[in-house]
Amino acid sequence: MKILLDTNILIAAEPTAVDEIEPTTESVVILLNAIQRCKYEIYIHPASRIDINNDNNERRKMARMVLLEKYNELKKPPAITDDFRYLVYPDTKDPVDSVDDYLLAAVYRDAVDFLVTEDRGIHTKAQRLEIHNRVLTLDAILRTIRGLIPVDIEPPPAVESIICYQLSENDPIFNTFREDYPEFDMWLTKCKREHRSAWIIGDSYKKYVGMTIVKDEKDQPYGLSGRVLKICSFKIADSGFGKGFSELLLKTIFDFAFIKRYDYTYVEVLPKYGGLIHFFYLFGFEESEQFTKRGELVLVKVLTFSKEDYQSMSPINFHIKFGPKYYKIDGVQAYIVPIRPQYHELLFPEKQVQLPLLPGLHAFGNAIRKAYLCNSPIKIIPQGSVLLFYRTEDIKAVQCIGVVEKAIRSDDPVIIERFVGPRTVYTSEDIKSLCVNEVLAINFRCAQPLDTAFPLDQLRKASIIKGPPQSIVALSEGGLNWLREKIRK
Repeated sequence: MKILLDTNILIAAEPTAVDEIEPTTESVVILLNAIQRCKYEIYIHPASRIDINNDNNERRKMARMVLLEKYNELKKPPAITDDFRYLVYPDTKDPVDSVDDYLLAAVYRDAVDFLVTEDRGIHTKAQRLEIHNRVLTLDAILRTIRGLIPVDIEPPPAVESIICYQLSENDPIFNTFREDYPEFDMWLTKCKREHRSAWIIGDSYKKYVGMTIVKDEKDQPYGLSGRVLKICSFKIADSGFGKGFSELLLKTIFDFAFIKRYDYTYVEVLPKYGGLIHFFYLFGFEESEQFTKRGELVLVKVLTFSKEDYQSMSPINFHIKFGPKYYKIDGVQAYIVPIRPQYHELLFPEKQVQLPLLPGLHAFGNAIRKAYLCNSPIKIIPQGSVLLFYRTEDIKAVQCIGVVEKAIRSDDPVIIERFVGPRTVYTSEDIKSLCVNEVLAINFRCAQPLDTAFPLDQLRKASIIKGPPQSIVALSEGGLNWLREKIRK
């Protein structure tokens, strides 16, 4: 596996003085250690030297140039072509190539498997190139490595709901808040006195690896009408990176917001936290035109939709913007997807028959974005399709629903690993075994679990299936009508 590091990752990895340690330095060190243990290859792009050379601090520039020599440099990297420019800059007649573009070209032309960056601009361009599953943040690349290669992970408990006054204010997770906001301790005291809701994820040493605080807004900030939920703080500790905790916390907030019938949720983020901003974008948050007095971006997610929204938006865009609760069932295809109990429990831990002794252990179970691999003969599944996951053998029912982001077929394990990235239940060796035959790989987003399952007898009576499904089954038009009626009840 070949991993290319962006300049912002290199700078965080190589501070030349104590006061130059970046907020992401500890996470980058964890990443470099994980890559080394897994015997993957790290590369830098020659263009990164341009970024380093632009530094006005001569001492720091010289030191970083020397430190770059310990990394493999990508030899004769792919050039930027006209078709690449057209995809990245569709509305620009004469775009000027940037360092970012050269890094993206290396991924686009398959010179490397993944690019690691916290730059939200690069992630935006990767979306246009449709290589966003291979351009990863620090958190996502650690999830990929830990998912594909079996390693020992310190098992954390699941999310715990608390009231703010139960927080341990001396926990190290609050250190960066104090650096960014001098008035943080006064604010935290206020949160405690107001009994605000909070959720934490702890480790076996009673330290927080994840934490979020929310507030019910009464004054309709930023012109938002109706009920508004503010995400006051959202933090994953460096020791929690790569375990899907960011999606697990966000899923908890979404569940709370939908149950309490909020119309909007929003979060304020300093621009320097590009990886966090990109993370919120992935789940339907959009940038407001307004900024806070501190210069923070205001990211807003709409939690209710109109008839026009439903009719005009594509199925996947609709689900990203209004999900995970809402998804389109008109104008889409739907499929019954059989999944064995052991894999069902890993992918959908919230539907386990018996809660595990160590909940939250697997990143793919914590995540909203997941992957499904099989050797089904079905050719391809369109984006936006609805997946009805049928648990075989014991429950014999559909309990969970997913919405397809993209699906591919291949018998090349490297292509499959690149595609599923951090989402899959399977290790690298499992994928190689599957690729003896052609594999159908589906990246999907998990919608909220069904309140009432669809058992086998009910599926038979509705003529959805004749018996227990052995492979993926496409729903007929009659089956789709039945599904729409059930979902809308």
